[in-house]
Amino acid sequence: MNKSGKAGSASLRWLAGFAVSALAVRLLSWHGVFRGGRVLLIDGDDYYHLRRMMTAAADFPRLPTFDRYLAYPAGFHVIWPSLYDQLAGGLVRLFAGRAPDLKTAETVAAFIAPAAGALTVAAFYRAGREAVGERPARWAAALAVVLPTIVGYTLLGRPDHHCFENLWFPAALPLLLELMEGRGRRLPAAAAGAAVLLALGVSFWIGSIIFSVIFASAAAWQALSAAPRDRGGTPWAGTALLLEAALLSPYAFRGWSGELRFDAPTAFQPLLLFVLGLALCGLHWRGRSSSRRAAACGAAAFLCAALLVWGGTRFVAGFIAAPPVFRLFSEMQPLLAQYGSWGDGALFDAFGLAFWLLPAVLVLFARETEASAAKRVVLCWLAVTGALALAQSRYLYHFCFPAALLLGWGAERAAAECRRRLAKGPVSGPRASRAAVAAVLAALLAAPLRSVAGIAFCAPEDLTGDMRLIEACDWIRLHTPPARSLWDDQGTPEYGVYSLHSIGHQIAAVAQRPAAAGNWHTMPGPIMDSIAFFFMVDEEEGYRFLRSRGYRYLLVSDLVGERTLPVYGRLFGRPGYELTRREDGSMALSPAAMRFLYMRLYHLNGSAVPGAASSPALEHFRLVYESPNEPGPPDRYKVFELVEGARLSGPCRPGAVGASVPIEAGGGEKILYRAETACRDGSFALRVPFAGAYAISTKGSRSIRVVTESEVLNGG
Repeated sequence: MNKSGKAGSASLRWLAGFAVSALAVRLLSWHGVFRGGRVLLIDGDDYYHLRRMMTAAADFPRLPTFDRYLAYPAGFHVIWPSLYDQLAGGLVRLFAGRAPDLKTAETVAAFIAPAAGALTVAAFYRAGREAVGERPARWAAALAVVLPTIVGYTLLGRPDHHCFENLWFPAALPLLLELMEGRGRRLPAAAAGAAVLLALGVSFWIGSIIFSVIFASAAAWQALSAAPRDRGGTPWAGTALLLEAALLSPYAFRGWSGELRFDAPTAFQPLLLFVLGLALCGLHWRGRSSSRRAAACGAAAFLCAALLVWGGTRFVAGFIAAPPVFRLFSEMQPLLAQYGSWGDGALFDAFGLAFWLLPAVLVLFARETEASAAKRVVLCWLAVTGALALAQSRYLYHFCFPAALLLGWGAERAAAECRRRLAKGPVSGPRASRAAVAAVLAALLAAPLRSVAGIAFCAPEDLTGDMRLIEACDWIRLHTPPARSLWDDQGTPEYGVYSLHSIGHQIAAVAQRPAAAGNWHTMPGPIMDSIAFFFMVDEEEGYRFLRSRGYRYLLVSDLVGERTLPVYGRLFGRPGYELTRREDGSMALSPAAMRFLYMRLYHLNGSAVPGAASSPALEHFRLVYESPNEPGPPDRYKVFELVEGARLSGPCRPGAVGASVPIEAGGGEKILYRAETACRDGSFALRVPFAGAYAISTKGSRSIRVVTESEVLNGG
């Protein structure tokens, strides 16, 4: 075998080794995902993708872009492309059939992210070989295997479309470098292949347009820096972007037709790509005999750019001036100012002390490497993703890859320097020098490495979603009437399940019922609606609020213990849930908070406090399920049904009149519901939400009244 054959065989072995290692690391969450006979996903967004996958499996390959099971009753226009959910839905259908059971669908979905992570690391290693060389690429790929930010988005049990975000650009990079350098005889084929891969990236995640911008920036840099005869394949680079624009042109005719949203599939993406492609062609032709073509490209690019600015400004402004609730989302925090506190904590968690090597390595890389297409791509990749990460920390995920390339290049350079210095010592050679550098790098990365290793040892409940929430959603799915439009649009569903927006995705996917809202920035109105009820005091107001919107059930948890409502109260200037510090240092809730409907529901089960006129029984909300009382945190989920309430009345003696009935709600515990009123003019009147035999107690007498289910539902 010749040297090139041996090198190719070695590269394949390294590629396979990195892919297998990446897969193994991403399976560390196994004990949290597969437990209690269930498959638990990690993040709320994962559950909405699970719903989309099951919807695609039901009618593969068709997948509607409008969903009536989120932002109920208006419905939700899905803001990301459908290709990822369609392909994942095809896998679900392959393993589970056209009507997949929930557990099988969850199992298939859980393995998608680690598979995507392994493919991404393999593609990144191959791209790194082209960008910085074989040995630096090995260091960089090893870092991509273990860096916690990359691992976190591709863990077992996290089937969000984020898991594929960084696959397509590294996969296209060898072709992109061919186009920029103008080498090879297959430039048309390379342009077509690069366009397909970049278009696939945008069709999986609309934000992948940033990678086309990175490529265009590097190609423009090359065109501006080189003499006309040395501009290589710049027109083919522009052609690749124009082909990508053509592939994405159907977005202009989707459900968002007529809008130029940058955060959803619209004409924005094809227009931007036309601008970039035309600009690259114009830069290539400037100063040549074909300057008229350059002028025509420039004019067309200017017109498209003007249309983009005119049509897209309000959407960019709306994204920047997002509602205050989005300030609570970790991914939307600036990298160096998490929740308003300046510091490098997020960077330390991602890179440990190795981050402080990056500036020095960047200077050396910029100074010592030759001015090549690869160098320009790496630097643009680092600059664009770094700037985005400073604005929103979620882009740290993308910044990690070019940062790993730089650190890998620096590690190999350090190994070469170490080998030179140890050449005359007792311990010398490339293996010894690389072992020394690896030991130093591991020490610098101690914090991130501990974080990744800790995945295998952390408590399962700290790793994945709350089992009690999933059990509550199971109960809703199994014990409430099904609603129309589950998998296809048959009109507005008969009713919805109200909850805070943070658990809407689980309701839509696991309970398979319409939910009030999810965590998407395109539904600020439904999100605010999903918060409003929890600050209401008057029962009739709350009942009308939910009924007018079509809700029949209400799912709640301990929103005060987890400090959600106190935070929302401060955020929106809606007082009432203030926490004050006791002398022992613990936090206490203001007594006035007990006037809120939520507090009377969650903590009193809608029952009256005997003798407390300020806490009467609730008439329209009946507890139908609560989580079993298990060891661990006291957070329990409760489901209430909205009912008209049965009317109880009769003669009485002066004084208080009480009506009580024992109930059992899902968790197996007996609860005594009690309503109380005063006897007026020799009679009393009560409205009660439960069916059963009520014990009516008045001064000196006691009787039994039976209330039927029909009377409760219809107000009889």
